[in-house]
Parts: sequence; C-alpha cells; structure tokens
Amino acid sequence: ITVAASGIPFNVSSIVVPRSSSYAPPDTIGQYGSQQGVIYNATAAQGDGEALRIQAPAFIVKRIGQSTSWPGAVNQLTVTFSANLDLQIGSVIIIASINYLDGSSAAPTGPVTLYGADAWRFAASSIPAAPTSQGLWDDTTKNLRLHVASNLTAASGYVVSFNLSNPACGQVASPVCIRAHGIVIGCSSDVKIVRMIMDAATGDSAPFYVRQPVITRATIVHSNPFAAAINQMSLVVRFSVPVATGSVLSIVGLSGSMTPASVNSLAVSMSNGGVVTALTANFSNVSSLLTLSPVAMNPDMDYTFNFSLLNGQCNQKSPAISVSVGGLGLCFQPRVVDPIAKALCNIVTGPLEIVGAPCQGQGGSSSLFTQKLVGQSTPYPGCDNVITLSFSVNVPLPVSAGVVVVVDFADRLFMDVVRSLDNVLLDGPDASKFFGSTSVVDITVNSFGSNCTCIGSSGMLIFTPAANDTGRGAAGTYSLVNGMLASVQLINGGSGYLVPPVVTLNTSCSVPPSVTAQMSFGSVRTSKGRWDPVNKTLNLGVAVDLVPCNTYTVNFTVRNPVAVTSPSSTPSILQDAQSVYISSTGIAIAAVEMNYTDAYLRNLAGVSSSQGDYLPMRVHAPRFFLKTISQSTPYPGATSNLLTVSFSTNTMLRVGSRLAVSGLADAMGVVVSRGDLPLRLVDGMLISDGNFRSDVASTSDQGTWMDCEKALVIVANRDLSCNATVYVLTFEVSNPVTPRGCAPVRINVTNIPNPAGYVPTLTGQITSGDLLGQFMDHDLDRVLTNIPGSTKGDACALKIWPAAFTMKGISQSSPFPCAVNVITVTMAVNVPLPAFIKYRNVADVITPSITISRISGAITGGVGTAPAVPLPGDVGPDVVSSSAASRVISLTRSEAFNDTAWAWQSNAGLFSSIAAGSTALSQAVWSPSASSGEVSLQLFVANVSGLSLFDSNQMLLGCSQIRQRIRISFRVFNPSQPQTPAQPISISASGIPIPASAMQQDIGNALPMFISQGTLSAVAVQSSSSPCSWNTVTVTLSSTIDIWPRCAPVVSVAGLQLTSWPKNLSSVGTLINATAVDMSVGGRVVAGLGSSVWPSNTALVFTLLVRNPSFPVSFAAAPYATVTGVGLATVNASTGTGLQTIPGVVDQPKWVKTEIWQSSSYPSRPNSITVTLQVNVNLEATCGVAIVISNLTGLCFGWSNITLEDASSGSGADRFSAWPGVTASSGGTALWDQKAGTLTLYVVRDIVKGQDYAFRFRFVNGAGSQAAAAVNVESRGINISAVAMTRIAGVSSVTFQAVPEDSLPLLIKLARSINATASQSTADPDVTNTITLSFVTDVPLTADPPTTIYLSGLTGARAVDGALNVTCLSPSISFVGNWNDARKQASFRVVNQDTVAGTVVQLQFSVTNPAGYQSNPSLSIETAGGVVMQRSPVQGAGGLNSPLMVNGPRLTVLSVVRASSNKTYPGAKDSLVLTFSPTVDLVPTAGQRTSLVLSGLAGMSQTSGVVNVSSSPTGVFTAFAALNTKKSVLNQGRFADSSSTLTLGLASTVT
Repeated sequence: ITVAASGIPFNVSSIVVPRSSSYAPPDTIGQYGSQQGVIYNATAAQGDGEALRIQAPAFIVKRIGQSTSWPGAVNQLTVTFSANLDLQIGSVIIIASINYLDGSSAAPTGPVTLYGADAWRFAASSIPAAPTSQGLWDDTTKNLRLHVASNLTAASGYVVSFNLSNPACGQVASPVCIRAHGIVIGCSSDVKIVRMIMDAATGDSAPFYVRQPVITRATIVHSNPFAAAINQMSLVVRFSVPVATGSVLSIVGLSGSMTPASVNSLAVSMSNGGVVTALTANFSNVSSLLTLSPVAMNPDMDYTFNFSLLNGQCNQKSPAISVSVGGLGLCFQPRVVDPIAKALCNIVTGPLEIVGAPCQGQGGSSSLFTQKLVGQSTPYPGCDNVITLSFSVNVPLPVSAGVVVVVDFADRLFMDVVRSLDNVLLDGPDASKFFGSTSVVDITVNSFGSNCTCIGSSGMLIFTPAANDTGRGAAGTYSLVNGMLASVQLINGGSGYLVPPVVTLNTSCSVPPSVTAQMSFGSVRTSKGRWDPVNKTLNLGVAVDLVPCNTYTVNFTVRNPVAVTSPSSTPSILQDAQSVYISSTGIAIAAVEMNYTDAYLRNLAGVSSSQGDYLPMRVHAPRFFLKTISQSTPYPGATSNLLTVSFSTNTMLRVGSRLAVSGLADAMGVVVSRGDLPLRLVDGMLISDGNFRSDVASTSDQGTWMDCEKALVIVANRDLSCNATVYVLTFEVSNPVTPRGCAPVRINVTNIPNPAGYVPTLTGQITSGDLLGQFMDHDLDRVLTNIPGSTKGDACALKIWPAAFTMKGISQSSPFPCAVNVITVTMAVNVPLPAFIKYRNVADVITPSITISRISGAITGGVGTAPAVPLPGDVGPDVVSSSAASRVISLTRSEAFNDTAWAWQSNAGLFSSIAAGSTALSQAVWSPSASSGEVSLQLFVANVSGLSLFDSNQMLLGCSQIRQRIRISFRVFNPSQPQTPAQPISISASGIPIPASAMQQDIGNALPMFISQGTLSAVAVQSSSSPCSWNTVTVTLSSTIDIWPRCAPVVSVAGLQLTSWPKNLSSVGTLINATAVDMSVGGRVVAGLGSSVWPSNTALVFTLLVRNPSFPVSFAAAPYATVTGVGLATVNASTGTGLQTIPGVVDQPKWVKTEIWQSSSYPSRPNSITVTLQVNVNLEATCGVAIVISNLTGLCFGWSNITLEDASSGSGADRFSAWPGVTASSGGTALWDQKAGTLTLYVVRDIVKGQDYAFRFRFVNGAGSQAAAAVNVESRGINISAVAMTRIAGVSSVTFQAVPEDSLPLLIKLARSINATASQSTADPDVTNTITLSFVTDVPLTADPPTTIYLSGLTGARAVDGALNVTCLSPSISFVGNWNDARKQASFRVVNQDTVAGTVVQLQFSVTNPAGYQSNPSLSIETAGGVVMQRSPVQGAGGLNSPLMVNGPRLTVLSVVRASSNKTYPGAKDSLVLTFSPTVDLVPTAGQRTSLVLSGLAGMSQTSGVVNVSSSPTGVFTAFAALNTKKSVLNQGRFADSSSTLTLGLASTVT
C-alpha cells in the first residue's frame, strides 16, 4: 500500500500476499475469515485464510452406515453429507455402487421411500410436482438418485435413510460412492461434484456387511451310562445370527436307544437365561434322528435342549452326533456336536455310551468294582488291628441274586481275626448291609428255679458274657406262666461269645429267677461276615440291595502277631503284607487286586505311609521307640542317685513279659543282691500303679536288683497299652567316689506272648537274652537344674564328675613394703564336700579338707628393720597356738554368699583346724617351710550340726543356695623388699580328691604376696618466666607405693639453680615433719616424714618465692629428688613443657602480634587506624615499659595527646597513657610527635602474655592520594626490638567496590571511573523530549569543594542558554543545571551533600527534538572541581529509547482480511477490511491529491470505477483525484481492474 501527498515526505510500505500453494498465514487463533465468522473447514496448510482463495466443489462430509448385519433382514442405510457450495433445486445427488443388496425384493426400480429429518428435501425426479421424501432406485445400476427439491446450503449437514434387504448368506462390506451434477453457479448451469468414496462405518454398521450364519457352539452330555436306564440328554447350541420362529433343528446320530422306534411327541425342554419353554419333538429310532421346531433364538446366546432316552441293554461306545438348522433358507452348515464326558462311579463315559452286559458278538462283561480300597490301622505287633474295606460297583448287586462279596487274603499270613466260631463282627457305616453265617435262633434253657412269689410275669432277658469273653449286644424277652418259663423271644443275638452266656430274668419279683442258656450264633444275620481261617477269606453276604456308584465301607478287627514262624528278611519287619483280592458271586465280578490306602492308618510313633505301613497285615518287628536313661546327680560319692528309665515299644507287653536294664557299671546298690528294689516316680515318690512286679519275689511295684550283674529286672504285671505308651520308672543307686563317664546301659524285653488265637504258640522278644539288649539312649540334652554348674550331658547315667574347684580366687589388700596385708580367698567346688563320707559297706570315714600352698614371703613375726616398738597399725597375724612345725591361726573373715539375699553372710562354722571338727571353728593350720620360705594353710570342713559344707541332700531338696561360694581372710606382714612370687599359689582338696592347681590370682597390686617396686616422680616448676616479675617455685613429689613411717624414709630435693636462695620454705605440707627441714645448703632441701603413712600417688609439696631479673636467663639442668629407706631410686624432676617452666629460666621478650589497618581510603574523608598487639612475656606496669609506633607517614594531628578507643576486636586502650609513671586511671591516651611521626604508649596497666590488646584512633585523610605507610613498633624498658607491623588487607570498610589494599594503613585512593546510561521519553520530531541520566561513581562526589558533572554530545537538541531545570529522582541530593547550546552540553553541580559511592544517581531534564529524522548521537560524561573524573561514554537505552533518536513519518498496524464467513466457494460475494495507522497526521490540502493506494487485489470480480467504501470514522475517503470540499463525494474509492489496485483519496485528516 502506498500513500502519496503533496509536499509531505512519506515512506512507502507494501502488503505482500504470495499466491503460491506453500503460503501459510500466521495461525494466531486457529480460525480464518472475517470478524463475523470463520471460514468453514479452513486450514492453515491449505492457505484458506488467504484473500480470494476459492476451493473446488466437493462433499466435505460424506458418511454412510447401516442398521443391521443379519442375513435376509430389512436393512436401513443412513447417508450424511454436506457440500462446500449451495445445491439449488434441480441438482441431483447420486449414491452409486450399491451392488451387494437385493433391491428386487424390497425396492425394485422406481421410487424408494426416504426417511429422516431431511427426507422432504429430495424427490424421485426433477418434475416440480414430484412427491418428496423419495429417491429413485435403479436396480440395474444399483444406484440411488436424490433430486434436490429444496435448496441445500453450503456447509450444512443433511441426513437421509432408505431401506433395502440383506442377502441370505454372509458377505463382506463394500465401498459406496457419491457424486452430484446439475448445480447452477452464476452463469454456470452444470457444475459437478466429482465421484468420491464415502466414509463408511465399521463393524456391524459397515455398509453391506452381512454375517455368515454359523452354529458357533454345539455340545451334548448324558446323565446315565447304565444299561436300560433312563438317560437324560442335554444339548447346548449357539448361533452367530438370529434364528426366527419356524426353523427346524435336527439332531442326527442318537443311536443305541431303546426308546420306541417312532415317537411323535417326545418332550423337550428348551431353556435360556432362566426362561424354560416346553416343546415336542419327533424321534426315529431307525434313523437315530430327532427334529423339533424351537422358538426364536438370538445370536451369541446359549440355548439348552433337554430330553430323555431309554438306554439299550448292550455295551455301546459313544456315537457321533451332529446338529443342523433348516426351514428359513439361511446358509447354515451342519455341525458335529462336541461330546462332554460324564464321570459316574469312577467311570468316564461319553453321550449314549452304555455300560451293560455283552450282547451277541461283543466282549466280556463290563461289571466291575469301581472302587476297591483296603487298609489297616496299625502295624504294631501283638496289637488289635482294624482292617477297613471300602468298595463300590458299577452294576446293581440285588439281594435276590444271592450276592456274596469275597475278600481274599494270602493263605500264608499269620492273621488272627477276632470272631465267634466263623462269624466276624463288622463295624463301620455299612456293616448292617452284610451278614455272615445263616444259622437260625436256637436258645436252650439248661436249668430253671421256681419262685412262689413270681407266678406270672414278663421281662427282659439279659445275657452276661464270661470274664474273658468279648461278646456284647444280646438281648431278648420272656414270659412266665404259673412260675414256669413259658416263652422266650430273642431281639438281638449279639456277637463274640466264646462260652454259653448266663441269662438273667429281669422281673419285678423280689428274687428274680435265673437260668443258663445255650445260644447258637448267626441268629442275628446282619453286621457280620464269615471268616475262613484256612483260606484266609472273608465272605460278606449282601443283606440289602447294593446300588451302583455308592461306596460301601466296613471294617473288622484282627490281632497282629508278635512272633511268626518265618519272619521277614527285613529286620524291622516281622511280617510282610500280601496282595488282597476282591470278587463277588451271585452276580459274578472277577477277582481283582484291591487298592491300598493309608486313610485308616493311625498316627502312631514309628508308623509312616511312605514305608507302606498301611498295607494289610504288614507287621513291624517288636522294637523300642524310646529307651532313655538319666540320673539325678553326677556328684561323686552321692549315696542317692535316682536313675530314671523311660521306654516305649510298638507291641503290647502282655502279662509275663520280662524287661531288664543292665550294664549299670560301678553302681552301688542300696539293697542286697536279688532283693526287691522299690520303683519310684521321677520326683522320687513310690510307684503304686501295679503295672510291674519284681522277678524273684513277684512284689508289685518293685523290681529285682542283681548286684553282681549290675542290672534291674521287672516283669509285666498286666497287659499294657498298645499305643506306644511311654513308661517311666525310677530307682535308686549310690555313686562311686572316683570320676567316670557314662555307663553302657542296655535294655531288653523278652518272653512276649503271642495272642491266644495263633497256633503254634510263640513268644516274641526285642533281643534274645535278658541282659544282651540294646544300648539305651543317654539323656545328653537335659541340664540338671538343681545341680550348680550342670550342663548338657550331666544327666547321662552314672556319669560321675571329677571334683574340681569352680572358683579359686585369691587376692591381697596391700602390695607395699612393711604393710599389714590381708589375704582373701574366694572358692567354690562343683560337688558337695561333706564333713565326712561313710559308705554303708565300708568302715573307713573320709574327712575332706582344703589346702592352700606356696604362700611365699609372708611373715608372722617382726619385720627386721622395724622400730623396736611397733606402731599401732602393726597388728600381725592372729596366732592361736604354735608348735615346731605349725601354728594355728584365726581367720579374720569366714563368709558364705547368699544368692537369695545376693549378699555375703558371716558363717563361723565353715572351717575348723580339726578334721571333721565341730570346735576350733574359723581357724586354720599354718605350716611354714624353712627351706623354701613358703607357707601352706589347711582348712578342714567343719562338722556343725552334722551338716556338710556342701550338703547334697540340701541341694536335692532345694533348700541350699544354687551355688555355694566361700570367702575367708587371714593377715600377714609384707617383707620390706619388693618381690614377685616365682610360682602361683595353689589349692587342693583331700577326702574327695581335687589335685593341686594354680589359684586364680588377682592381678596388679592385688596379686597375692606381690610386693611392689615403687617409683618416685618429681615435678619442679616456676610460676613466671617473664623478666622483672615475682616467681613461685614449686617442687611436687609422689610415689606409686604407700610409704610407711615404720621404714624411716628420708626425702631430699637438690639442684635448684636459682639466682637467689631463700632461708625457709614458703609453705610446708602436713606429711612433712616441719622441725626436720634442712635448707643450709644452697639449692637443696632435706626433710623427714611425720607419723602418718605417705599414701601412694599423693602429692608432697615444697614451695619457694623469688624475684626474676629483668634480663633473660637460660639453664639446661633440672633439679632431682630422693626418698631413702623404702628402695625408691633417685629421679630427675620434670619441669613441664618448654624451658619457661624450669625454675630460674627468664624468657627473651618478643612481639607475637603487631597488626594495623584503616577504615577508609577516600581522600579528605574521616578515617581510623586500628592496632592489635600481643607479646610473649608479661609486661608489668611497675617495670617502666613504653611502646613506640613509628613511620606514620601522612598522619596529621594538631595536638600531641590523642585519645585511644577500644577496638571492636578487643579492649586495650586503658593499658596505655601519654605520660609515663602515672596510675592506670590515666589510661586511654597516647603521645603524638608530629615531627618524628611517632606514637608513644606508656604501659600503665600490666600486659599479660599471649593476650591481644587492640585500640584505635581517629583522623581525617589528606586531599591527595598516597601509598600505604610501612609502620614499625618497638618496646623500651623491657626491650623488644623494632619490627615492621603487619598491615592487614581485605578488612571490611566503607569504601565502594573495596579491594583488599583499601585497608592498608594511610592509603588514599584516586577516583577511577563513572558509569552512566541515558534514555529519552519520545522519538517524535520537533517535540519536547525528557532526557533521563543515570550514573554511579566509585568515590563520593563532594559538595564542598563542589563537583560539577558535564554531559556532552547532545546533537540536535535545542534549549535556552543558561539555567537548565534538573530534577534528581534519587537519591535526595540537590543539583544546579546549566545548558550550553553552542556546545550542546548540559552541566550539573552538586550543591547540598556528597553523593554516595556505588549508589545510582538519576537526573532528568528536558530539550526539544530536531524536526527531522536523525540517529542517536554518542554522549559522554565527566566531572570537575572537588572530584575530577575522566570523560567516559554514556550508554544509550537502545532503539527509539536512545537519547535524541528521531523518527520520520510511516504507516503501521497494516492488515487486510475477509469480512464474511463461509464464502470461499465460487461466485460468492465478499468484502475486504483494511486496517492501518500513520505515525504523523495525514492532512489533505484542497486542490491537491493525498491518497492511499491498495494494490495486489488479483482475482476480484470487480469492474473498474468507483466503489463504495465504509470507514471508521466515516467520511474519510473520496474517489475524486483532487480534494474539492464542495464536490467530492465521501465514502468512495476508485478500483482499477487492469492493475488490481484500489485508490482512496483523503477527504479529512487522519491522525
């Protein structure tokens, strides 16, 4: 677009709209078009928002779908379409290629009814009067023509539907096309929409898709496979498509049935989802065909058809069955029915498979046992064993057939069945369904006594078995007439009687009569079987009809053998199981081996299914399950040790079975040999259960002790349990004295009788020979909790502990020479130590004692060099009596530890000096050895009240402590010389012998008879090494041993090299004898001890006071100390760390710290100097010390006395003064010498070494810059040489952008740079423009002297020379402005306060922009006056914001868009909207032409000439070439078709 006007220079801009297909306008909102609406279906990729772009005619929506995919169904097709142009009346839409629908049946060639909301818009022809809601179907071309009867609007959607019929068979979906013709657009009368494939729905909605009719599922199952049985058949079918009423379902292959040959009304039940429908069917036995007509069936659902057939008589395999559907013309294919197997009676059969008798030409019978299980309850020998039979058959076994089930066991088995005669009593849930022998009831009355009082009566007969019978259950009734037995009726014959029972007449008579009767068994037929003991068969007569598939379970009892003639080759097995067979007679079922089950095997010890113990008549060999033995005590010499035998077996120990426990080596019997030994319980109580008796005397609850054989024999007194019951027997023996390991104890059982029913009579045993049994298992896990120190294994029978000391500790009270020493012994033993031991058959008495030996160096008399008169503490051992060989001494301690109270308790009756003595208590025998110098101490166990020191009876009864610990003490004198015993002290015992062994001696100073070799330590230190200071010299002595005065020790210290020597000690401790101190020799102190013991590690201190010289002194030697009389060696005194602690040493004074720094490096600004000093010695104020700081270059004071302040890092100002020799109260000043540049500080308060003293003083920096000063410091009075002070860099200060050097003392820095930026308020020409200047400096700009800022290079700016208004936006500082128009320069003078370094200053002032365009000029800034800074460039803000950047006129905000929506189709009318904005006012001039030109309007169907134009605001444009305010017509423009331009003349000003 161009704009031209007379006399005004305008830039030229263009709107470029490429026409290429790759054009993509910016997608700002996702829509294109006018403000009234978007373009339908527009996309950025197509460029549909491009002005005058026209789309080709097309259907932009073209969808088709159908209503059903079922074959043969009426199918409604629905078409949805929308075109991108208007379709006027007369236009024709063709839906083509509908090739797969059978139009002849539902829509022959001709009109077809249309449905849907838009059906009325179409007709079957273009005749104006043609009826609507129709289309024209052409069955030849398979096309549907829709004549438009009402105008269709572009981009609007239309939906119509029509019906056709699906074919009968399945087919796939096919494409459908759509096109249109006869469309009128302007002068074009036959515009076409080309053929397009429609968008099809999917799945069952896909057009022309028809499902294939298929039987998707067909299964059949029957209910009964047995011959001649009613068999219900159940057929399940499913279809892929609907099956309407009227179809015929045919089932072929139902062969082998005895249902009548032709049945026309066979009942059939049809069900689906709980809905049941009764049907009738035709069945032909000849063709094996069943047909029926079901009700309508939906697709993909299961339908079940139930009907019953009569099975045939003969065996038959399952036939092949198929199903088909007919009657509706659908294309169903027949399907083979999937058979479902049926499990019944453990027989799996298919549909119509018959299990029956063989017919002509068929194989053998199919009758069989479908279940045949047998198992036993126990394999224990000699025990009752329940054999359980469980079986079922697949055919009926009626009573009428006389069926007998035969169970055959192997003939060679030892098998004693519990029975009466040949009848076996059955048990189990089905016992009553079987019988044994078939004899009748027969009761014979043997005798009868009359009773006059019972003339006529009736009552119950009660049958009582004999004592050894197992009979039970017999009962009956009777009646009396005239006192005589008139009638007898048996109700239940019972079972198991071995002898004729006694019959009691139970009447109301006071004395009921009694009879004896003989009853033959078999009278009650059921719950019995008949046993053949020769052939080992059990015959079970069937008493009730047995039906197929039922399981029948019975059991009977046998007695397992305990001995057989031919035992199994497997040692653990007495008898191996043999195969068991089952068969039947009456209805013959061949014998088959039974299956074996562990379901009836009891959970017994040693019994396992995995080893086959459930197999019938498998019998274990007699064995022990448990055979353990334990004891109650392992103590040697214990007279009562209870041995406990626990045993269990897998057999019944019947009366007379013999058990022997042998191998009890070294046990001492408590009864005579072959005498009765009482049997006890575990707790020691006597047994009274009567299970066992002695062998010799047959005494109940006793055993026979065989002392020579060291064995115990007992005999079973009754038949014992058969359940692996554990029997526990305890008996008493005495332990030997000597230690030994576990005894090899054996156990055996012999003479076990076989059950009475076995022939020949045999007896069983576990091992042959009474005393040659199996080794018993010792109790190796149990801990004897009542035996202190017991561990696992101590319960092992006849394991005898070796006696030993479990505790044998010894210690002493003092290791020091000449001291009274208390020896303490703590001991315990693992066995009782009685005062005496007396065995029953031994005459001698044993008296135990304890001996402590090798007590070396102990003294019972004087100490040799001890004073003639012992001191009060020298009490010595307590000697009661003495002889040439020994002495009797008293014990100072005799204690036992009470575990309950958890405390030691005094007990004077523990030991005696007499064997087994009850007197001379708490005494011991002291026996020194002249040759070895060693001593032994013997302690006899005291016999107080007849109790032993460790009483075993008390231990068993739980009355004594868990562990008896004994503690004794006795006293001796230590020798004067140090010693370490060469051998440890030993302990032993006699009576119950305990070999001598080393005692557990304490360690260190508690080691018995260890006399410590002490060491002496000495420390000599002084309090101060500073020159000119008072100094306290302290000598401290200590020893590692107690030093007893009885040894007369002497203490001396020598070698103290002091510059002056005092006459007396300044202090004396309590241990020193003050009257015995000798200081007559310089550098030496000699002293004696007082009357108290000098304890070990206790300080003995000497103190002396001297004054140090003012000069340094150094010595190499240190003092030394000696203590005589106790064997301590002379030692050099230690002097602490460093030479400074050696008495007499004076340090060389030195500076430790001399730091100096300043707070500000700004010129002419306040500053402070901070000084930190530290020295290595004390500087006392009384010594006249002065500190001088020199070379303070550039420092200027107008006075000589300056004030000092405490620095923040520490105090120090008050230590110094400007005047020497004054009191500390004048501190806080210093003397300044301006000429010399020195600062003198007189010390008026003590300076302590190692401590920082910091102070500061304030001043003002000079105006000029200068380098940092090299400052020195020195000390006078106590001389410390001058050194250069440490200048501290990097201390935090007020300096902006400080560098480490800024804190160096007396450094004054030079101003470096100024950083500035500038911006403007407008880039428009010839207008007032506000300039904003922002700058920052690294030093303050001073107001006094004043500093002026100059801003240069303001090219083109206009202002009045002289004063220039300036505003300081921040901070609050006043400036005076000035403008120099010739130089184009602005200046600003600081007037009221300094600027702050590093803080941004922002100034604003105004100038007038030039009238024309110019680019931004380069600006610069500098300062002069108080602070001078070199010229620096000013950074512009950039772009139009850069100062004095001025723009020319131009157009902005250019755009052109469509005005309407949905007008991209051919021939549509549309409008264009132009939007623009000028940067200057466009002012038209009368008679001249000022206009806008819009070019590039290619493709517009618009003739050249005047066009109407609307604008906002209105009346802006005209078509006249030159402005004529009277004639120009407003709101017009002029279009030129040849150049595709639009010219808009300006009629009014555009701002």
